Amino acid sequence: MAAAWRSPKDRDLDKVCDMIAAVKRVGMETCVTLGMLTPKQAARLADAGLDFYNHHVDTSPEFYRSIITTRALQDRIDTLTRVREVGVKVCCGGIIGIGEHVDDRLGMLVLLANLPNHPESVPINLWNEVNGVPVKVTAERPNPIALVRLVATARIMMAQERRTIGRRAPVHE
Repeated sequence: MAAAWRSPKDRDLDKVCDMIAAVKRVGMETCVTLGMLTPKQAARLADAGLDFYNHHVDTSPEFYRSIITTRALQDRIDTLTRVREVGVKVCCGGIIGIGEHVDDRLGMLVLLANLPNHPESVPINLWNEVNGVPVKVTAERPNPIALVRLVATARIMMAQERRTIGRRAPVHE
């Protein structure tokens, strides 16, 4: 379940928590991406039965400000910490092909690998140009071999979570 919020309002969380509970009642796992969370919001989602929280770091710390100006990387890290503290699993990866260089791709993986706990799921997405989205792709688009190398590197760096690293739609076991 996803919403295009910078961060949810508490009143919006009521509906999301109801949806999480409904999905859990039919025996399915739940994953939401709602933006940045307060500690209280993370706890509400956990109490509703949330299994996974999706919140990408998108790129390396060095390249982050080149593509994102609406929030700081630390805001994302803080949300991941809050979610983890209430017992919700983390789905966190990034996007390649947005003008970054190989060092930025590796920097993103280093950031994830150095979190106190690795994300349980590490999606690596390939940017597809969207009209109206102001991403200036200045570097060469990653070829399929570069993508496979990045996934392999992520699997080595975060070996205990390798079952879900790089899959387009992670399957949580």
